[in-house]
Amino acid sequence: MLHKVQVRPPARLRRCSLHQFLPRPIISKNSETHRGVIDVSDEQQIRATIQTYFDCMYDSSADKTHTAFHPNARITGYLEDGLHEMTVSDFADFVASQQPSAREKREPARLEVLSLDIAGNTAVAKVRDDYLGMTFMDTLSFLKTDSGWSIYNKLFHVEGPSG
Repeated sequence: MLHKVQVRPPARLRRCSLHQFLPRPIISKNSETHRGVIDVSDEQQIRATIQTYFDCMYDSSADKTHTAFHPNARITGYLEDGLHEMTVSDFADFVASQQPSAREKREPARLEVLSLDIAGNTAVAKVRDDYLGMTFMDTLSFLKTDSGWSIYNKLFHVEGPSG
C-alpha cells in the first residue's frame, strides 16, 4: 500500500520566493552542485517527458514512446501472468499495437504525478495512470543527457482495474 507523505522542504528552500508558486508535489534538490536552487526548467522538462510518456500510451504511438524513453531504457513489472521485461523497442511495438487507441475510443485520460525528486542530472517520479483497463503505479527514473531528460527505467505495478 502506498502512503502519501508530504515532505517539508529545507529552510533554505522555504525562504525562496519561487517556492511558494511551485505546484504540488514538493520537489527536493539533493545535488550539492545546485546548492538548493530549484531549476524550474528541469522540472518543466521532466513533466513534459511524463506527459509524452502518457501520450504515447493514450495515442498508441511508437514515435512518442521513443521520444520519452532513453534508447537503453527498460520497462519492467508484474502482470497476472508474471514478470514482464521489455526494451524500449518492445514497449513501443506493444503500445503501437493497441488499436484503436485509447484516445480514439474516447477513454477517460488519467495521469497523476504523485512525486518528483530531482538530484543533479537524475530524477525519479511516481505516477499513477490508467491504461488497458488497469490502474498502474509507475516509478519512472530519469536521466538528463545532452538531448534533454528521458526515462531511463520504468517499474510498473498494477493497482487494480481502472476507474
